[in-house]
Amino acid sequence: MKRIILLAGVIALFMGCTNQEKVMDQPSDKSTVIAVQATPIISISEDGPFRDMVVGTAVSNKFYWSNGDQVGVFEINGGNFKGNGNHFVFEYRGVTGSELISAGSNFVAIGSTNSAAKDYLAFCPYSDAIGRQKALDQKSVHFALPDVQASDNNTIDNFGATDFMYSDLLLNFSVGAFNKSAVVFKHAMTWLQFTVSNLHPATGEKQAEVLQSITIKAVDPNIFYKGVLLDATDVLSTDPNDAVTSIALTTNSYSGTAPYLGWLAFYSNVKAGNAYDVIITTSWGTYTIHKNASSTYLPNYTYTLSVNLSSLSLDK
Repeated sequence: MKRIILLAGVIALFMGCTNQEKVMDQPSDKSTVIAVQATPIISISEDGPFRDMVVGTAVSNKFYWSNGDQVGVFEINGGNFKGNGNHFVFEYRGVTGSELISAGSNFVAIGSTNSAAKDYLAFCPYSDAIGRQKALDQKSVHFALPDVQASDNNTIDNFGATDFMYSDLLLNFSVGAFNKSAVVFKHAMTWLQFTVSNLHPATGEKQAEVLQSITIKAVDPNIFYKGVLLDATDVLSTDPNDAVTSIALTTNSYSGTAPYLGWLAFYSNVKAGNAYDVIITTSWGTYTIHKNASSTYLPNYTYTLSVNLSSLSLDK
């Protein structure tokens, strides 16, 4: 289900996280204007900014389940996922904005359930759009990012399609009445949060600069993946077919004097020293910034990259 999540207060949430890890890349060509800082998606009191945020209330920095969100709960046995008859789906049927994503009791089973205590793994989202995330040869569940990611200024388009959450092993667990408060989710994806400032104003016969897209392009191979595999032992891995050279984020042709703020998701195999380019495409041309990661880019983390276009020259 497509939704747009307004994140007017999320900057304060990210910046307010108490985390000692701040990652600053070493300067290289043009890199003095783009610093990388890491903050965890997880806040102190919640699993993370996964669902709709209610804006303009006393709890404007809290995140909630949305009506229609679906969780898959798959039975596991002997290191494998069991067959389709042991796959269960639960849908949130509460009021959007009434339950934090760290809680959530208003889930309704879609189809049959099993009240017997068994071993399970839970994950979210569960969606027809990504092949119902069925167990592949009973060994793993596959989650794929959409081919096109979009982020209007200060919003994330369809956040649920670009974030994959999975639980710890749920041992001796009764799935008959799924209750989110009994499950702790982890985020598999890594996020890049881009701030692009100082788009050029109109000059002479040249119209004002419009931001069109942001692309990350791997210099070293196999560092960006568009999908991830989760096996029945609660371990993430990669499919070689999911490795991509580049990932693009569209900005809905953003223009204006305020900085653009947007988010891009990927499954990370970025290690310290790995190289990639950030390519900013505007109506005036492209800007390329070369980056060398100074540390591993971790899942469940947001890495902020700030770009000041007035300090860069267009590619030739």
